This record gives sequence, C-alpha cells and structure tokens, in this order.
Amino acid sequence: MSEFDTGSAALPPRWAHQLNIALLQTSLLKSIGEQIPAQHREHLSISQFSHGQSNPTYLLTFGPGGRTSATAPASTKFVLRKKPPGMIMVSAHAVEREYKVLTALAAVQVHGVPPFPVPRPLVLCEDVTVIGTPFYVMEFADGKIFVDPNLPSCSAARRSDIYHSMSDTLAQLHGVSVSASPALASLGQPSGYCTRQVRRWTTQYHVAIADTAALPEVLQLIEWLEGHIPAGDRSPSQPAVVHGDYRLDNLVYDPKSLTVKAVLDWELCTIGDPWADVAYNCLPYHLPPMPSLPKLEHPLPVGVPTEEEYVGWYCKARGLARPSAQAWAFYMALAMFRLTSILAGVQARARQGNASSAHAASASAISTQRALVAVALSLVADADKAAAAEAAKPQPSSRVSTPVSSSSSSGGNGGSGGSSSGGNGVTTAAGGVSSFISLTPRVLSLRAQVERFVRDEVIPQEETLTARAHSEGPLRWTIHPQMEVLKSKAKAAGLWNLWLPAYLADKLPHLLETLKAGAAGSGGGSGGSGGGGSGGGGGSESAESRSEVEQDAKVLLGGGLSNLEYAHICEAMGTSLWAPEVFNCSAPDTGNMEVLAKYGTALQQTTWLLPLLRGQIRSCFAMTEKAVASSDATNIQASILRDGRSYVVEGVKWWTSGAMDPRCRLAIFMGKTDPSAVPHKQQSMVLVPMDTPGVKIVRAMMVFGYDDAPHGHAEVHFAGVRVSAENMLLGEGRGFEIAQAGQQACTGAIAAAKVCAPNTALRVLDAAIQAHGGMGVCQDTVLANMWAGARTLRIADGPDEVHLGTLAKLELSRHRAAAAPRL
Repeated sequence: MSEFDTGSAALPPRWAHQLNIALLQTSLLKSIGEQIPAQHREHLSISQFSHGQSNPTYLLTFGPGGRTSATAPASTKFVLRKKPPGMIMVSAHAVEREYKVLTALAAVQVHGVPPFPVPRPLVLCEDVTVIGTPFYVMEFADGKIFVDPNLPSCSAARRSDIYHSMSDTLAQLHGVSVSASPALASLGQPSGYCTRQVRRWTTQYHVAIADTAALPEVLQLIEWLEGHIPAGDRSPSQPAVVHGDYRLDNLVYDPKSLTVKAVLDWELCTIGDPWADVAYNCLPYHLPPMPSLPKLEHPLPVGVPTEEEYVGWYCKARGLARPSAQAWAFYMALAMFRLTSILAGVQARARQGNASSAHAASASAISTQRALVAVALSLVADADKAAAAEAAKPQPSSRVSTPVSSSSSSGGNGGSGGSSSGGNGVTTAAGGVSSFISLTPRVLSLRAQVERFVRDEVIPQEETLTARAHSEGPLRWTIHPQMEVLKSKAKAAGLWNLWLPAYLADKLPHLLETLKAGAAGSGGGSGGSGGGGSGGGGGSESAESRSEVEQDAKVLLGGGLSNLEYAHICEAMGTSLWAPEVFNCSAPDTGNMEVLAKYGTALQQTTWLLPLLRGQIRSCFAMTEKAVASSDATNIQASILRDGRSYVVEGVKWWTSGAMDPRCRLAIFMGKTDPSAVPHKQQSMVLVPMDTPGVKIVRAMMVFGYDDAPHGHAEVHFAGVRVSAENMLLGEGRGFEIAQAGQQACTGAIAAAKVCAPNTALRVLDAAIQAHGGMGVCQDTVLANMWAGARTLRIADGPDEVHLGTLAKLELSRHRAAAAPRL
C-alpha cells in the first residue's frame, strides 16, 4: 500500500486494543455531544487505523445504524488516540502532551499567515476507567496519506508538488514564534536540546532492551553522538517548535491541491533545534534496503528532489543557510539512532503483544536495527574522515600558537593541552584526554570545572564553615553566610543541580514557566482546608531581582548528565564535605527532589520542588522509626489516616536527616494508610510542611558523638498533624512502590555498591588515622568525623546484611536458572 484515504484505512480493532463502546459512547456524549447531530448519537462504531506503531488510533463513526463507510453522507466522524496497554515508560506515549500541542497550535493566529494545519482537538479524557488509558478525541481529517516516499502512483509533477508542500509545511512550523503561545513556550527549554535528545533516546533504548542485550554497534553510535553535540546546543540562536516525528506518512494531503491539510502524531513535540526535524524528515534518502522501512529508490523517481534540493527548498522558505557537513552528519546520525530506539520499543511491545500495528514485529526486527545503525556509522565515519582531512590541510603561516597553561594540563605532562583528566584519563598523542569509560569531552570539561571550583572556592572556606558547625551555643545551628555566597558562585558558573537527569528535566518545563512568571514558591502551602503549612517560600519576582530569576532559570534543570557521568562529577565533589550542598547536590534533598519530579503533582512541584531546585529551602525524609527495622518499608508503624479533605499524620520518627537545618521546610513522611491491605500496599508517602501544628523536633541525634550541625539528624514527633489530601504522593498505598523505584536490572549492582563503598572508605580512613596516630582520632583533623560518617553509611541505607542477602538471593536465582533443565 503506497497511499490510502484516511476514511477507508481503518479495520476492526485488534484483540489487545478492543474498547468498551458503551462506556466510551456515554463519555463522549457528555463531553462533545453538542458536536454530534441528534440523529447520529444512538449508534457508535469503532475501527482502528492499522498505520503506525506508537499510540493506538481509532476512527469513531456516529450515525444511523453505525454506518462506517467513508462515503456515507449521514455520519459524524472523529479520531481517538490513546496510550497503548501494558507497561510503558512514564514519559512515553504522552497523549496528554499531544493534546496540549494541538490545542496550542490550533490557537496560534498570525496576521497574514494561514493557521498551521492540525486537526482541531476536542476533548482530553484522563479517566482511565473509560477505556483503560488516557485518550483524546480530535476532528477527523479527510484526505490522503502517502506511505511510500517514492510515490509510485503519482506523476512527476505531483511528486514534486507533494515534496514541496511537505518542505513548506515544515518551514511554516519552524517559523511559528515560540513566544506566540505560553502553552508552546512551556513544551521545553531550547538550551541543550540535542544533549537531551541523545540522553532520552539512550535511556529509551536501554529500557526497551532491558530483557535482552544491547547491540555493540548501537553503543558505538551513542558514544559518537555524545562526543559530537553541536557547538551551539547550549545557547541556540533560533529555537523552534520541533515536531519530533515529521515524515511523509504523518501528513494528510488534500487529494486535489496536494497541500497539507493536517500534520499528525505530535507525541514527541518540544522546543528545540529545527535541524533535527529536517534530518529526520530526510531519513528516506539514507535508509538501508529493508522492506519494512520507507526508503527512497536510487536513482530517485522523476519528480522527487534530491536531498540537497529538498533541504534547499526548506532553507529558502526560512531564509537560512545549510548546516556544516559535520553538523549535518550529527543530525542524521541522531535521527537514525532515534528511529533505532523507537524500533527497539516497538519490538519490546511486540514481544508483549501490545504493539499498535499488526506488522510491528517484522518492522522492528533486530536485523532492521542493525542495518539502520550500520548506515549511521558509515555516515559519521565519512564525516570524521572529511573533518580530519580538513584539519590536515596546511594552515596560514601567520597563525599564532597559544601556549598551554600549566593549570589546564594533566600533572607532569606539560604542553599536552586539553582539560584536566582528573585522574581518570591519560593524555593521548593527539593531545586529547582518553578515559577508560570514554567520557565525552563535555563531561570531562565539566568535571574539571567542578574540580577547580572545589579547589579554588570551597576548600579555602572549609575551615570557616567547619568552625561555626563545631562551635558552642546556638550559632552552630545557623547557616554561615559564606555558604550562600558559594551557592551563588556555583549558579553563576553553571554548576547547579548536576544530579538532575535529562529524562526528569524534560518533565519539568512548567517550573521554568512559573519561575519566569515570578510565581516561584508562591503557592498556598499544603494546609488547604485542613489548615497547617506555609508555602515553599521563594516569593514573587517583585521581591527578588530579575537577574536572580534569569540566573536560576539558566541552571534550574541541570546539565542533562547520565547517572554514570554524574558519578564522576560526584567523585570531584566528594573531595569536600561541604561541596555537594554548594552545587545543590546533597542528600536528602536530591532524593526528595527526584521523588517530587517523578511523582509530584503540578501543584506539589510548584510549591516545593521549585524552591528546592533553586536552593531556597531544604527538606527531610521521615521514615526511620525506633521500634522496627525501618530498612524494610513494610515494617513502618506510623499512620496516615484520611479525614474528609485532610490526612491526619501520627508517629515518632528518628534519624530524620536534615530536619535540624533552619532552612528545612518540608518532610516527606512515610506511614500506613491501610494496615489491612497486602503488605506492600499499606504504606503511603505524604508531604508535611515542617511548620504544621503538631510537628515537634524533639532532639538532635548524635553520631559517634557528632551531631552534624547545622544539618543534623533529628527525632521528630508527629502528633495529630493535619495536612491537605492534595499532599498525598502518587496515591494511597503507593509508598512502598515509590521507595523501591529503580532499575530492576541494576538491583545487584546497587546492593554491591552499598556494601563496598562505605567499607572501602572505612579502610582508607582507617589507614589515614593509623598514619596520623593520636592526631587521627582527635578534633585537630577531619578524619575522626569522616570515619563516623562512613561507618554510619553501613546502616544508613539499610545494613550490610540486607544488601548481602539481596545479592545472595540473586546469585541463587541465577544458578538455579542455569541448572534448570532445558526444554
């Protein structure tokens, strides 16, 4: 099938995608009934579009007798898109986002420019009881979709018109002013788009292949992409609304004029680099000869433009020059990697029986993925060769050489150039830094920047900060002004929230919008009708300088590091006990911010996550209890009981780290909402403002004689604490789920790290103490305090025995599986 009419391409829904017609009909009559003629409301028939493999899409036909013919005059048609069934990534298949994009684009009105062609969205339904997942309904776009980019049934003139229209429509999209609509502006931050894309699709690929092995060539391509992010990615000059999946078969054409009537499938839309869209649109010029992929024939059919001609049309429409050959290779490689990750996800859903199209398994086969990546690697190899040849050309003799600063070279290797390897790399003959884990140049540079900041800014202030923390009297429980000075310097240097990964940052663009609107932390708190609790703080923009807001906006959502990359940043930060707080990367705030970013509502995020991300407040996590082994969340005895529109919180917690800090404004409280439920569904987490009546900090707990002021570890009593029902995280009975959230495939590695890391630190500290003799155990050095902290880590996140037990179970399970008879 090279083309089809939208009204005749729907078939009976696949078995896994059946919908409850009665519930859906009732829901739609309530929400959009005024758009359905009275004589059509009695009958609803549903068919499913077989084209596409992402979000299941249905044709809804209201009409007498349920007639579904495309030519039937007496019928009213709509299109429904829903999330697929089964387990999916939190950020994937976001039909809610699609609805938001369509609504924003349909509302954009620019004088003298025709509205951008999108189907008008009608209703978004997030009630999963209707058809099992969220969905939205939009107008039906009656027209023609061309599947085969070769357009075999078209004349040369029509082929040219179709490609011209496709190019012009993409140029029109990228010409839409991002500031034309707050909804469009909130889709994402333009800075770091390509970096986030590489991270996102890397994450999605690894999630998709969690039960299989990664292809080595895919890992090679990922490494190349990470090392070749375009230079302007952090500060793009012309960000645009990016479709994310712009291709010929996502366009509905008017069959007569061959203009684009509607652009479909906005799931991946964001604000970013428009060239990524153009490259993805040009994939058919480069796809391998696989029957399941829409590849252009060579030589090209008459009327189909060459890639250079097609991109030239786009550039002319926008008044732009083409990117460099090296940059274009990056955009094409990114497009191929994105398609590979999508196919890996389709393959995973096919294995589960949840794919949206019947031919999903063959379309996403491993052989297809391998062929696609092979072409991408060939393209980048050619680009690298061309770049190397260009660099080898003789340079003008007037070129001035720049001496290498001794502060930027690897110790002892004067004249090597490049940034410091930080002990993790070796200087190569070419003058670069090679690391055994292949960190990208960007991450190596960032790590060196953190090292220099800690060395030059933090360590010189350690004596001052420690002197107050170890002083006598109440002053020790206050924050030294120098800490806020260091935090401001870290923000200015762009070294802030480095813990926040790209996949979480991509969910939080609304916080940037709130910040820029001057609403930072101005929410009404969490007391609600139940009373109690102030807001997160932070005030409005009128109470703080515009420059402060602008600076915070630049660094609010972190640097888009992977977990592995951040681990190396942590190593650099770990050379000072004070450094993590300086960069807003200290516990327990990082864990609490992650929970709020993953599971918090928009109100919870605006009230609490935003001021936490800005470093204006701090938080604590109230879980550990005196009488039970609290490393197992099912043992928790504290209660969270519903009372009307409030929850009443009761319990005694201790070792609540951070609660003594005068900036601590929020506790995430773990307690039982339903003791009669199954063990793992009894617990819930609720947000408790620390100034709520009934919250009492009883005492600071001592750790081998240290109280760790001004941070502290507190015994906290919660007596009749009443908070709003809106403060519940994720839902009742979801507390254990939140506490245990993580990568199941890494369970063993995490358990091993929690045993090995503190024990290794203890051995090093013990050797240092032994070398220092009496000085090593007294107050004249930091060694005794560090030893106390490292020893506590052997129980702080669960005792060694728990983690060793986890490892034992995994090993026994693996050996039993290996010994099981093969059938």
